[in-house]
Amino acid sequence: MENNFFEIFIRHCGTVEKAAKILGTSHQNVSSMRNGRTWVKSGFARKIARYLWEKSKYKINPLDLISPLERNELKSLSLPFEHHPIKLINVSINHVKCNFLIPDLSNNDQRPLNQLRPILIDENYQLIANSITYFLYLQQQKKTIPAWKISLADLLIRKYPTTLLVQTFLICERASIGIAAKKYLGNRQGPRFHKSFRRNFDEIKGRTDEMMASLLGFGCKDGYRQAEKIQLLGSTELVKAVDEGKLRTSAAALLTRFTHRKQQKILTHDKKEISSFIYQTKKRK
Repeated sequence: MENNFFEIFIRHCGTVEKAAKILGTSHQNVSSMRNGRTWVKSGFARKIARYLWEKSKYKINPLDLISPLERNELKSLSLPFEHHPIKLINVSINHVKCNFLIPDLSNNDQRPLNQLRPILIDENYQLIANSITYFLYLQQQKKTIPAWKISLADLLIRKYPTTLLVQTFLICERASIGIAAKKYLGNRQGPRFHKSFRRNFDEIKGRTDEMMASLLGFGCKDGYRQAEKIQLLGSTELVKAVDEGKLRTSAAALLTRFTHRKQQKILTHDKKEISSFIYQTKKRK
């Protein structure tokens, strides 16, 4: 849930009690939603969106207030039956296979776990993206974790609509899917002795990065390559800036030549100073 939207709603109402009256629920329930202990139901989300629009012409998308699971279910209702909806499920954390290095969790924000982005796993429960969510759940000894489950085999034969992938996943999450799909394909250059690699190669045609750009909604191979570079070489702050739309992928990709500490320092400046630094970096390239 986007807490800022809910806080704006509370602020417009004046009190939690008035907000509860507008939503037709108890003030305890409103407080629980406000603190992130429970998700906003779709009916409440529509009421909040309508109230903010009628009172101050403040427009929000009700889907931004509800849980990723409910949002995913609502979106999947509009999909043609032949397309695979992307599954958001709770899985046993012991089933998840993780090859990511343990990150420094000391500087992560203190949001409740249910406000973190779900992890992404493939059909074999291999972790694809959002490793920080995984390690925070592990740190707090949780038995299950919310996960988007996506089949790389089905992705590569275009069983997932590109529009759905773009709607569901952030830019760097889609780049992570591309990285995992490329590993699944294996080495597509030179001799291929491994049977599964040969089978995958025979079924899939086209240049790999161009294919990933097309499958994952990047428009062109350069756009995909920039996002991939950010995901592989960018700091947590740089990835977040791109995913939140605060920095273009083309600009952020230029910053990946610097260390994570330097990236973090650059991003503490205002937008004008960051743009100036990127421009100077581009000239020196």
